[in-house]
Amino acid sequence: GQLYVADTNNHRICRINLESKELTELKLEGVTAPGKPKTRRVPTFKPEEVIAAQAVKTGDTMTIRVDLNIPFGFKVNKDAPLTQEVFLLEGDSIVGDAALKGRGAAKLEDGKAVIEVPLTGAGKAQLGVEVNFGYCDIAKGEVCRLGSGRWKFELTVSDDAESAEVQLKFPKHN
Repeated sequence: GQLYVADTNNHRICRINLESKELTELKLEGVTAPGKPKTRRVPTFKPEEVIAAQAVKTGDTMTIRVDLNIPFGFKVNKDAPLTQEVFLLEGDSIVGDAALKGRGAAKLEDGKAVIEVPLTGAGKAQLGVEVNFGYCDIAKGEVCRLGSGRWKFELTVSDDAESAEVQLKFPKHN
């Protein structure tokens, strides 16, 4: 007999021959992935971390730095995707279209997810941010988990602001 295993750590499906104990990766020939959805999914943002209103200086971009708050004994799984998604929930169109096209990659710097968001000008809006990443135990790397966080906040873009950065932090991971 054969056993099929979803290897979610490596984003693949494997087949194990129960007699020979041989493991092979299942390749789906002639199958194409579905196209992108015509409308963009906007999460309910429940539960989300609602944070105080933020202000950033008018400019071409702002930087969102998300402290991943990795639990003791764990590290970021660099083989898993570190993704981000920015949503303009209501208000002025202060965020460039490139940031609102859907899920994209975030950079990892010093335990933080870094998201560069293009700005279009001054104004005020409510933004949503979603970040997902994998993390594994340091000892053996056998226990891996998914960290997923959502934040909602009011953002003002103005010449009066002192910084072009927003700082977010994951709540404690379970």
